Amino acid sequence: MSGTGVSFTGSIEALKGCDVAIEFSNPESSVTVAEKCAELGVPLLVATTGHSPEQAQRIEAVTQKVAVAVAPNTSLGAAILA
Repeated sequence: MSGTGVSFTGSIEALKGCDVAIEFSNPESSVTVAEKCAELGVPLLVATTGHSPEQAQRIEAVTQKVAVAVAPNTSLGAAILA
């Protein structure tokens, strides 16, 4: 978006230099993004639902390296902030 500093992309390499990442695609992708964020030191908001127990454990492991908030339903928060 021009002028806002907000970027939308499908490239995981775009995480380099980000202040924060917001992930809301699918469980498999959210694990990949979480692990990349841990590698790069980028805090993450995971807004994806449907993680298997193994996927949830992998995301939880990321919290040892970087701040992660898991909020599968952000609609209430968005409504309050609006």
